[in-house]
Amino acid sequence: MDFLKLEKIAENFMKNRRFHQYRETGSVYYHGARVARGILQLRRLTTDDAGHDDILRCAAMFHDIAKGMKPHSYYGAMLVRDILKDELTPYEMDEVCRLILAHGDRRPAREVHDLWVWLIQDADVLDHVGTGEIWMSCSHSVYIGKPITDMLDWYTSGFDEQMAKYRNRLNLDVSREILDSKVDFERQFIRRLLVESTGGYIEDDVPNMENFQEA
Repeated sequence: MDFLKLEKIAENFMKNRRFHQYRETGSVYYHGARVARGILQLRRLTTDDAGHDDILRCAAMFHDIAKGMKPHSYYGAMLVRDILKDELTPYEMDEVCRLILAHGDRRPAREVHDLWVWLIQDADVLDHVGTGEIWMSCSHSVYIGKPITDMLDWYTSGFDEQMAKYRNRLNLDVSREILDSKVDFERQFIRRLLVESTGGYIEDDVPNMENFQEA
């Protein structure tokens, strides 16, 4: 695959589009680029079989191209068949579209999927945790005109439940280890943010700190 060309196609289709009213222009483009890098790291941590790397990278890059349409995985696969018809072999196209179509299919019967699907599913979830989650939460607060203290209510109420949901969606043990590391970082960062958002320098007497204990 010619990834210089594929990246240009992804940029042309997604970088200047607003897929969500509370996220930055091109959010799906940037998300796809991060997942495309992360999925290869996750593959190397999982198996020595590099034979699917180009397919994984391409599928990750374009997996959310139809975001905003429902079901976006179905329409994404259809769109990719059109815009990449001159870029992929028939086998590559079938596999890329298979992964895009399956990336949101989290049926409990895992035997319906293979390792390659598990990788794109896990890499997708992992990009929503850690610094990415902090960025999305901050961006959302800015777009709706809320101060930082209001944003922090999320971290003292729904954060733990959401992280547990993300963890339950993961397929691989190594993915769960990565998520736990990302969540640990978030907890440290948010504890500091809780302090500084009140004008404080230390954790003593900070409101709501008792609701955000480290795991």
